[in-house]
Order: sequence, then structure tokens, then C-alpha cells
Amino acid sequence: MTVVDANIIIYAITESEQTGLARRLLEHTPDVVVPLLWRSECLSALVVLARAHRIAVDDAFGAFAAAWEVFHPREQEVDYRLAMRAAIERKISAYDAQYLALAMQLECRLVTNDRNLAARCGDHAVLFEEASAATGE
Repeated sequence: MTVVDANIIIYAITESEQTGLARRLLEHTPDVVVPLLWRSECLSALVVLARAHRIAVDDAFGAFAAAWEVFHPREQEVDYRLAMRAAIERKISAYDAQYLALAMQLECRLVTNDRNLAARCGDHAVLFEEASAATGE
């Protein structure tokens, strides 16, 4: 299994320089799981993109609907105690800690594009660019 954070999902469902890599990563990683938090973070990111006119509102709706189809069945509950402990001990946000805690629970890796998170959680986190390179692309 592999946990991906909201950045990877946003790259996959919107058009950016990272889109191709994110889609290939997800295609080559069929056992991706996410915490419930992905919903709020992706909605928030899509709102920011729509407000900045980087994506049309209807496209934002469509992007979230597409993400829902893929990621809703992959949702996993997170042990809040583990997330809180990780946030406090590793000095990361409670949001990031939920992704990390899920990876810790499942004894798998977290793929992120957040360099600070990867640096603080290197025992469980790998940067998106490294994970993408491992897919052979």
C-alpha cells in the first residue's frame, strides 16, 4: 500500500506540469489509500484554483467528482492519537500528520511533494519526484 497526500491528487485531477507524473504514479501504484482528510484538502485546493481563475468552476466540480470516484473507495480511518503524537513530536501540521499516521498504521510509505514533511518523516515519507522516478518514467 501507498498513502498519497492531497497535492498528488490535485496534480492528477488538474492540469499542471506535474499532472503526467502524478497520473503515471497512480497508474503504477494500484494500492493507493488516503485518509478522509483528502476530501477537505482537495476541495480547498480546487476553490483556490477557481478563485485564481486557474480552473473554471465547472472544471473544479468535474475534477472533484473524478477524484471522488477514484479515492472515495480508498479512504481509511486514521488513529487520531497516532496523528496527534506525530504532529507534536515531528513538528508537522495536524493535517500532514494524518497522512503520516495512516502510512505508519499500514506500515507503508507516504508520497508527498512537501519537502518539509518528507524531511521530518523520512522514515515513512518519500518525495513525489523520487516515487515518480521509481515508476520508470
